[in-house]
Amino acid sequence: MSGRKGGWKWGDPTANSDAAVEALQYVIDLQKSGASPSPDVGGGGTLQGLFASGRIGMTIGGGFWAGGLHNAGMKDGSFDVVEFPTWKSNKSLFGAGGYGIFDSSKQKDLAFEVIKLMVQPESFDALWPGNVTTPAQKSLLTADRYKTTGPEHWSVFYDQLDNSVPISAPPYYNALATALNQRTTQAISSGNAKKALDGLQADIEKAAAQAS
Repeated sequence: MSGRKGGWKWGDPTANSDAAVEALQYVIDLQKSGASPSPDVGGGGTLQGLFASGRIGMTIGGGFWAGGLHNAGMKDGSFDVVEFPTWKSNKSLFGAGGYGIFDSSKQKDLAFEVIKLMVQPESFDALWPGNVTTPAQKSLLTADRYKTTGPEHWSVFYDQLDNSVPISAPPYYNALATALNQRTTQAISSGNAKKALDGLQADIEKAAAQAS
């Protein structure tokens, strides 16, 4: 915790590192070979439609896919989940949702009471019915919960945490997201990951300097 001061300590941008170039070039090559559709900035909702329609057969995803694919019409037992594949490592990322109270709030005490109510286990199904997210509390991950949507190996959604790392958004997230979408599109169109990521590196360095 030393030096963190309550938040993630971001270092210098490394968007055009050798590892990043290798990873993006691999995505480009998959798309060129016809093994993968073009990356989409629409998020998991768009990919769920492609999955349910049979256009893709495997993807990276979290627990929200269980409810998403079920709601998209996929039959019980027609999809499953496994741990993140191992290559150089088995590392993956995870994110978590939370609630904040603005400094400008005139009802901070009441807001805090609402938040305490919302994070109680008995409140979970009322807020997120149908397995559209992974419960933060392991006690809520049960076979009974997933029997309505699948998948069979539902415990993977939580067990993958053992090989995962948290990544929080930097202060310049909005600029980062915009630049990432633009440069990824550039890379797919041109087929040149290195050139696109050199541009992304410059974009992020500018955004980081402005944020500081």
